[in-house]
Amino acid sequence: MRIRNCLIAAGLAAALVLPGIAAAKDKAEGWANWTARAERIFTAIAEGDSARLDSACKGVTGVVIGQGFQFPGWARALIQVCTVTQAAYHGSGNNRRSKQICNDLASVSKQIGKSTEVPEGPGAHKVAQKISKVMIEVRDQVCVNFR
Repeated sequence: MRIRNCLIAAGLAAALVLPGIAAAKDKAEGWANWTARAERIFTAIAEGDSARLDSACKGVTGVVIGQGFQFPGWARALIQVCTVTQAAYHGSGNNRRSKQICNDLASVSKQIGKSTEVPEGPGAHKVAQKISKVMIEVRDQVCVNFR
């Protein structure tokens, strides 16, 4: 009976510890997915390649919300990074819309620029900072008439 109780206790302890290990692995994988996608987006923006940006942004919402946990606000801003930079590259024939895109470039850049170190996602913070800077560069190029 005593051995049985010890086995039950060990089983319960393992059940409590193992989900934590699995969750840590899932978070690490989620952050790795986020970082890889963010790198692709950064490269496309930095190179000014609209087609590559469209490709890198396809499915970004699934990457951000489909990892099984909630990213911090600055990381979730990757969705808006795509929306705003794609709008900037594709342009608008409407002055009011163009001015809004320029304002959005600055505000989304500020939002993703609030990144902090994440233990499960080494490097994510640095990629977010690079995206923030390159978005301001895009704004400076595209929004000459709308500041």
